[in-house]
Amino acid sequence: MDLNLVLYVSLVLAAYLTLAVAIYYVISLRSVSKQRKRFMELHNTLAPGQKIVLTGGIYGKIVSVNENEVLIDIGRNVTMTVSRFAISDILPGDHA
Repeated sequence: MDLNLVLYVSLVLAAYLTLAVAIYYVISLRSVSKQRKRFMELHNTLAPGQKIVLTGGIYGKIVSVNENEVLIDIGRNVTMTVSRFAISDILPGDHA
């Protein structure tokens, strides 16, 4: 087998792998950026009366919002204080 052919095939393979890694990096960076923007908007729009879901799957209604904590009512006059970053989503029909 010719050494130049082996070298050429190796370089082409390395170029393809580098291109694939670069494409994966760009796509994942874009996805992370979109997710970060979504959560920043979500956490900046928290207000009393909104129905929310926590990352652990607990549903509740916001009673008050502080700088880093949110007081939520989870039913039957049971309230709990959680980090505002534990909120994963605001449910539709948010102002009751």
